[in-house]
Amino acid sequence: MKPYQPSNGDEGIWFMDEFCMQCTKCNPNPDLEPQCMILCHSMAYNINDEEYPKEWVQEDGMYGRCTAHIKWDWDTMGNPEDPKGKYYVMPNNPDQTEMPL
Repeated sequence: MKPYQPSNGDEGIWFMDEFCMQCTKCNPNPDLEPQCMILCHSMAYNINDEEYPKEWVQEDGMYGRCTAHIKWDWDTMGNPEDPKGKYYVMPNNPDQTEMPL
């Protein structure tokens, strides 16, 4: 595996949407904890710097991935670091019909 760095802004946005914004380590609200130091270091350092994240890798010429990624759905599961340990999930209304996907 070799280090991965997005080649342009569009690829960077795709990568962050795919990994960072769906991970327990990075709250999509920049004003709330937790925030991911892997993402911060990827912005602050060059791919050749020692401090550049080792977690961002590219395999077999494909797009990159983050080896530290732990999937979390912030919209439905809330904040995994909530000190109360309660994650807000909007309850289903039994009187409302659901549309099939």
